[in-house]
Amino acid sequence: MSDALTAVQLFMFLAVDTWQNLCAAHELKISYGEETITNSCLLEMKRARLRTVVVRQFTKHEEASWGADWEWWIRVTRGGWVRYAVQAKKIAVPTARYPTLRHKVKDSKCPGYQIDRLDWFANACRPRAVPAYCFYNYVDIHNLKARDVSLLQHRLRSAPLLGLCPPAQHHPERLLGCTVAHLEFVKTFHARGRPKDFLSIHLPALYQGDVLPWHELLLGLPRSLVAPGPGQPDQPYIVPAIPRAIADFALGRTDRVPLELYPRGGPDGPASGAAEAADVFLPKRLAILEMSNLEEKLNVGDRNQ
Repeated sequence: MSDALTAVQLFMFLAVDTWQNLCAAHELKISYGEETITNSCLLEMKRARLRTVVVRQFTKHEEASWGADWEWWIRVTRGGWVRYAVQAKKIAVPTARYPTLRHKVKDSKCPGYQIDRLDWFANACRPRAVPAYCFYNYVDIHNLKARDVSLLQHRLRSAPLLGLCPPAQHHPERLLGCTVAHLEFVKTFHARGRPKDFLSIHLPALYQGDVLPWHELLLGLPRSLVAPGPGQPDQPYIVPAIPRAIADFALGRTDRVPLELYPRGGPDGPASGAAEAADVFLPKRLAILEMSNLEEKLNVGDRNQ
């Protein structure tokens, strides 16, 4: 099996685990929050020891202000990468809603709605990142209308590579344990009074490509997530190479945080003077998803220098 398929499998299994764990936590009355889920996914990515998945967590020593829960670098073509700044949102199982979608940040550097902070952070990164949401989901399908269950399952049964994840073959809805959407799509549900429940956000968006099971990010370039805005180039988010500094940091070759790749000072303007950790907004976690051995490629580059 190729490295690419192995990485896709990992993300499929993580989505199924998230779905099942949210179900179990609800039934057993155990707290299972966004940070726990995200760190569990990070741990399993690390434990999988795949050559194609490199992860690192920013420590408290490295902490400045948090700009996003995740930073993902995903190789989408042989000549390009896409950088994502990702905010996690966990469903409230009893109501099947996302109660913190309108969360306000109290940080004095960047107060206001979290969605606006993520938007600023992603667009102020260099190179620019796609601002995205990752939803952690579980819904009791017995509480849904038969038509909605059929629509969800049909979309996933027709999804690429379903056969790679046996736990999902008879329960394909479990692949919705982790779904992703562009911030601009999520904005339509952010306003006060707009629905914030699982079905409103996921149907018909799963068919329109506005929401994706997260493993599908590894299968190509998701047009709905990286489509250019008005007046922008056709592929504004694609960069030809991942910065060497971020790759070395992710691989543990250095502990120096590449502060130059992250925004400083908040939306009202950059801080003056040299970049210091206290001025910089960082993601909490970093993942590089390369469909070949990243470390091996860097070693080859070192030998050729």
